[in-house]
Amino acid sequence: IAHIRLTFIFTISGDSYFLMSKASLGQMRVAVFVRADISPATHKWHQSTEATGIGHVIANKGGVGVSVKVWDTSVCFINSHLAAHDDMTRRRNDDFAEIVGGCFFGEKVECVHAFHHLVWFGDLNYRCEWGLEKSTSSATPKRVDRNPPKERVRRAIRALEGDDEELAKKGVHKKWGAGPSSGNETASTDIKESDGQKAVARRVAMFETDQLTSARKRGDAFAGFKEGNPAKAHAPTFKVCREKGFVYNEQRNPAWCDRVLWRTAEGYTCDQTLLKAAGEIGTSDHKAVACGLTLELVAHAAVVHFEDDIVDESGETPRKSSSFQSEKGGSFNSRRRTRGGTDDDFDGVHDKTVGDSDSNTAGPSVRRVIKTVPSLPNSKKSTTGGDKGKTFLQKLFSRFRAKVCCGASRETYEPELDCEWQIKFQSLQGKELIASDLNGYSDPYVVFFGNVLAAPPKSSGNVRPRRWRTSTIVADLNPSWRVSGNKSQVPCIPLLTVDPSVLSKEHLLFRVMDEDSLTADDPIGYGRLFLGPLADAGADVSQPAGIDTVVPLTLFGRRAGELHVTLVLEKMPRKTTKFTKEEARAWRAKRRDASGKPEHK
Repeated sequence: IAHIRLTFIFTISGDSYFLMSKASLGQMRVAVFVRADISPATHKWHQSTEATGIGHVIANKGGVGVSVKVWDTSVCFINSHLAAHDDMTRRRNDDFAEIVGGCFFGEKVECVHAFHHLVWFGDLNYRCEWGLEKSTSSATPKRVDRNPPKERVRRAIRALEGDDEELAKKGVHKKWGAGPSSGNETASTDIKESDGQKAVARRVAMFETDQLTSARKRGDAFAGFKEGNPAKAHAPTFKVCREKGFVYNEQRNPAWCDRVLWRTAEGYTCDQTLLKAAGEIGTSDHKAVACGLTLELVAHAAVVHFEDDIVDESGETPRKSSSFQSEKGGSFNSRRRTRGGTDDDFDGVHDKTVGDSDSNTAGPSVRRVIKTVPSLPNSKKSTTGGDKGKTFLQKLFSRFRAKVCCGASRETYEPELDCEWQIKFQSLQGKELIASDLNGYSDPYVVFFGNVLAAPPKSSGNVRPRRWRTSTIVADLNPSWRVSGNKSQVPCIPLLTVDPSVLSKEHLLFRVMDEDSLTADDPIGYGRLFLGPLADAGADVSQPAGIDTVVPLTLFGRRAGELHVTLVLEKMPRKTTKFTKEEARAWRAKRRDASGKPEHK
């Protein structure tokens, strides 16, 4: 089904791509390709699906997604097919919420907060309510018929094509450029340009009644998402006749059903470079849509970088891929593709020349991937004994701990000994949280996550590390956690690094939970806080860097209250500026006895 298989297509002459991941649900597809020189930097591939059809089981409606991490930037693509018909706006909003609540990609928060870049596309089926009388009050919404009167549909089609009398006065046929030539090429060009501008204006006027735009503004669905203006880019993609060009069927109002939206975390950028509809495709009652996006990707200092080595006919190397060769902790922009599969599926593929053929001889327009150290998880390069059995992120952040955070050479670390800085909350309050219990209240507590957060200490007698979390406040939808004194309800969280190049791109994630005694705790909100304002903090600052803001919470992609957060970055308190060997040995022995682990000799 062409209108469901939306594809991000980027054509660069001479580039080679790998199919890294593909996922499907019913007739919905996601295929992710990665350019050859970027594929070694991709890891943490995940797939997820959620059916929203009949009985919430049938896969004729729903969503399918693929997520990946490129260097230190997480990206997710979701393709969805939502409920049809003009009068099903609320059902489409519910489908969106169900997909958000059901599609998890190995993250601890909802997909709308879990990634630096989330691209959502597909046949979203939102219609235009052009020609309907406006409601006089919010209590009496306007009536939307499932099968609109044909007269209203015809008026909508004529509105898109323009007034016949006005065009006749200019001697221009209704289909622009198809009428007889006036003999004056300059005047004809001016008329075409003027008519083109008027055609865009007519489409924009109809797009003002778009249901998806209204839902985004109200926060009913796709809150926080952005998109280009499809009315300025192309004609409505539905409901067209199965032939070339934009000829509309009179059974339904013309609408922009096929959309591409994106949500980008604060501190990152996403720019649209292309948006168009494929009018020459005539195999469906929709027109396929192509979109180009430029996503900002970040690679911190501990991650491998790659170079392009393109040899021209003279044997010289005309350029290097400066887009991917960053300074320490630098960030950069580039168009990318993605691909799914496990890391083991592609072992060794980066040890050879990648080009249009399998030849190992470098030639014109051949891209050579040059590896640097340390190796990536899908590289065949052997690792040291200390890295065996560790995941990529464990290796990555062990380097952060050793080189950036504490300057130690050992693999293990203790936050109280190794980390110099911590996040200290000066205020944490919840406002208008969701009621999850039968008594109309919730028993909320907050769990904190983040790439730069140190591992939480282990509870006595429990080998599993506990989470960074607050205490529980009973029966309160507007809780205020105590943040000072010996009985503080909010922990101080040590950071693995305060390197400005790293911290300026990191976030603190919140998951607000309702504690239950007899059943599993329920999530009642998710949020994300940008830590960039803390990046300027250093050892010599007279005033600690801080953040005072409101973090909007969502549940199933919809508004779910907010958190009022005030925090500062401060030096971790210590008894002395440096632990003696005896103190450090005694402290570790105490921790080891509490966890029940034997001493390593």
